[in-house]
Amino acid sequence: MSRAARNRRPRAARNGREKGSVKGVSVSDVVFVLLTVGLFAALALVVRGVEKL
Repeated sequence: MSRAARNRRPRAARNGREKGSVKGVSVSDVVFVLLTVGLFAALALVVRGVEKL
């Protein structure tokens, strides 16, 4: 790839990262993991509540 072609690419594409990412982990990945953990925690509380009935 020529130097001119490389310079036309956005900075995120040049360094291999997406916008809003830290060390290769995007913000949407972190949000997804936190929501998944929160969902399972909420389901565990529901199961505990149902068991007490």
